[in-house]
Amino acid sequence: MSFLVKKGIPTRAACLATGCLLAAAALADERHSRQPLLSAAALLQMQTKLEDAKDIAYLLFYLSPKSKLEAFLVAVSHTYLLEYEQAISMYRYSLSFDDKFLPAKACLHATMCLMIFGENAIVRPKQT
Repeated sequence: MSFLVKKGIPTRAACLATGCLLAAAALADERHSRQPLLSAAALLQMQTKLEDAKDIAYLLFYLSPKSKLEAFLVAVSHTYLLEYEQAISMYRYSLSFDDKFLPAKACLHATMCLMIFGENAIVRPKQT
């Protein structure tokens, strides 16, 4: 899907794809409505439409409130928006369903570091 977005700028194809995914979610039965919404949230993240992506992540979360993945997606959305306290709460909620869920553990740790030390404290690998 990365061909739909160039350097964070949504292309016309990306906008159409997002619309199609939301329509597919509306028309799908309850068992199959999650997949188009997951794809739409991912596409919106790639388009840097972070508030819209967070709205869809919350919609997924309300559809499946006891799912580690949906809670994780909400947490990631909060992290992108620099809403660290909400993100940490949702990462912990995600881990309450599976304490070995490594993506949530790693993101929780990274988000706590960002919250405490700020973005300048992150060590980035040197470009060669």
